[in-house]
Amino acid sequence: MSVTLTTKECVDPIYELSLKIVAGATLEESLDFVFEAFEHIVPYDRIGYAEVDETETLARARWARSRHSVLLRTGYAASLKHSSLSVVLKYRQPRVLNNLPEYLEHRPNSRSTELMVKEGIRSSMTCPLFVRDRAIGLLFFSSTECDTYDDSHVSILKDISVHLAMLLMASQPTAPQIDLLQVECTNDDLPTSISTTPSETTPPEPTVSETKVSQTAGDPEPIAAKPANVRKQDALLFSQLKPGMKLAEPVRFGNRGLLLASDTELTQLSIDRLVALRQQGIVTVSAVRVVPGT
Repeated sequence: MSVTLTTKECVDPIYELSLKIVAGATLEESLDFVFEAFEHIVPYDRIGYAEVDETETLARARWARSRHSVLLRTGYAASLKHSSLSVVLKYRQPRVLNNLPEYLEHRPNSRSTELMVKEGIRSSMTCPLFVRDRAIGLLFFSSTECDTYDDSHVSILKDISVHLAMLLMASQPTAPQIDLLQVECTNDDLPTSISTTPSETTPPEPTVSETKVSQTAGDPEPIAAKPANVRKQDALLFSQLKPGMKLAEPVRFGNRGLLLASDTELTQLSIDRLVALRQQGIVTVSAVRVVPGT
């Protein structure tokens, strides 16, 4: 069934996921949120996530959640060489299989498909996740009904996949060996549009004056007033922040929503996540004012 979604319906879950990651959500917790929050975007009864190794020759199941029993469990690994998934990675496009039992008839040696069919899965859509030119994983949306997915679902996943990839990578304690400072950013980093056409260069570092963003009517309320004694020179690059410091102004998701409210006391984890999100282009400022003396 085709779907038509507003930008807000697509962006809100991405924004909420970024909030959770800055707050310290693990990869598993982040994927749990995807399972709980994305159903109005893409239909599914099961979601699975597999990591792809650096040579793109092996995929290993890292996480799965289903409304039914799970047989294809975490730790299952399969070679990508000569597999249909290698084609998905090569062309970087979501793949739809709308009749898995029929697909299994033509590929009887596919152990993973056999397990999925035994779970009751009848159709699936596979979304490759890339950060820059590096495949970091595969996200599998699966349904117990045949013919669940169509071009509208493929289009939606193509639009949000780059942001999902960046966020899921940021949620891991040890990110894959990618030079994050060279990660490409996209269309103002999703604040107003779900389009993801890559830009040619990493966005320039904003000046200190650009880190002050005016509160808009749609912002949440818990933004404390900026202390009157905060000076311009109090702004620090994210890499200069220390645990225990308190923010004197909010940090935002592009120009759209709140990530951290002013007066938030920073932890090492929140600082690390801010640095990662900035390097990936999800947070567009690179410096923030802190309360003097903290």
